[in-house]
Amino acid sequence: MKHTTTLLATLLLLAVHVLPLAAQEDEAEAETDDEVPAEAEEAPNPPPPRWDMRAELAFTDQSGSRSLQVFTGGFNASHRHREDFRFDIGVQSRYGRSNGEMVTRNDRLDVAFDLTPDEAWSPFLFAEGERDPMRQLELRLNGGAGAKYTAARRPDGSEALSISMALLHSLERRTPPEDPGDAEAQLSRSLARWSTRVRAGHEVRRGTEVTHRTYYQPVYDDLADYLLRSETGLRFSLTERVALSMVYQWNRDTSVPADTSPDDRLFRTGLTLRL
Repeated sequence: MKHTTTLLATLLLLAVHVLPLAAQEDEAEAETDDEVPAEAEEAPNPPPPRWDMRAELAFTDQSGSRSLQVFTGGFNASHRHREDFRFDIGVQSRYGRSNGEMVTRNDRLDVAFDLTPDEAWSPFLFAEGERDPMRQLELRLNGGAGAKYTAARRPDGSEALSISMALLHSLERRTPPEDPGDAEAQLSRSLARWSTRVRAGHEVRRGTEVTHRTYYQPVYDDLADYLLRSETGLRFSLTERVALSMVYQWNRDTSVPADTSPDDRLFRTGLTLRL
């Protein structure tokens, strides 16, 4: 009996002193398991892609009394980290045939570099190249520098409205005329141009955007000799990466030969893929 009493007293003593300590250790382990490491909580989100790249494709096929096939393709890349600088490059090509004959062919390249795009005023460099055999333009190269003023911005800080002015040097070469005796035909020109550009964009609602840009580039000492390029677009997002685009373009070149129309209009509908 004495031994039994001693054993019970010993067990009671262990229960009083040991079990609370074990419970405290279990609680401490549970708190440790529930805690998220401070580094994990404060880990920054991965940075967005440095480049925003888009490809566009449109195709028109008409058959019947008249056969017409027109293919339009384009690629645009833009530097996303605009707190550093802005760099845009765009390539566009159009090719069409009707009843077995080529009826349209145009290739264009545009490159622009803005030094301080987040500021109201930003100096920039600009270059473009174009060829259009149907308008007897073998090659035109324009390049120069200027300044851009951003008048309004979107909530995310990107441009909503901007206007720029630049001075360009232009090199042009025309296709030789069919009549070799045409003494008035000027095949090559090297001259300076003023360039004024207006660019605007507005998100009507989430996934729907309207854009517009117009270039007016007269010869520096002859305002009647000019290039005009206007483009208005509407884009509807179908998925995160695919959008339906509708674009109307109007180009005017007052220096084309007399038997060629100075105006070139195009309305295209196609798909834009965000890469």
